[in-house]
Amino acid sequence: MWSFERVWEFLHSRIGTTYLTLDQGHPFVLLSVSANAIVIRIGRTNRERSIRRSELEDSWNHLTSRRRLSRVEVRRLHSPYNPAYVVALLASVPGAAREGVRTVSNRQ
Repeated sequence: MWSFERVWEFLHSRIGTTYLTLDQGHPFVLLSVSANAIVIRIGRTNRERSIRRSELEDSWNHLTSRRRLSRVEVRRLHSPYNPAYVVALLASVPGAAREGVRTVSNRQ
């Protein structure tokens, strides 16, 4: 399984990529990756939103240790304002799928 540092480097290499939320398929673009946060642009509103590195890192650690991560878990435990985006970004990491880790976005 990838370390979170490798995940962060992967996300940095994906700047400019359009992602879709898993549950509803809403588009968003990864605009930038800094040392402490990423910035995305929400397709529906064209507004920018920042997601702290710690929100993604805590969610990744949850995903790799439990081999499952849902939007509900992310909202409750790691990222109350950005769960759909966090799950979609982590689902794009090649190491997650290869190791059989599941990211799910449906309500539980």
